[in-house]
Amino acid sequence: MAYEIPGFVLGTLLAGDDLSAAQYRFVVGTAGDAIGLAAAASQPLGTLNNAPAEGEVCEIVTSGVAKVKCDGDVAEHGLVEIGASSGVVTLASGFAVGRALEAGVVNQVISVRLGDYGK
Repeated sequence: MAYEIPGFVLGTLLAGDDLSAAQYRFVVGTAGDAIGLAAAASQPLGTLNNAPAEGEVCEIVTSGVAKVKCDGDVAEHGLVEIGASSGVVTLASGFAVGRALEAGVVNQVISVRLGDYGK
């Protein structure tokens, strides 16, 4: 079962789109100081810990251990990158955004130690 130990949580930025179905996915800053979903293989701001509608405050975990939704199979203790739906997949050619603390499959929520590990 996924758990979290947030190090720093940002709670001041607003959703630029309806993110009510995007809880536990990676997000980035967008134009106008808004928050949107991160693209595959990108470098994110953090993970979305709540489910805000457009214009509502986003709760973003930027460090520590976060709950993250899987976009594909993930191996326990493996490095992960952002997948096509802003969740995690096993690192292939993108930017490592963390290390999986448990194994996961598509749409499963797992614990990920966040960190910018690079390529």
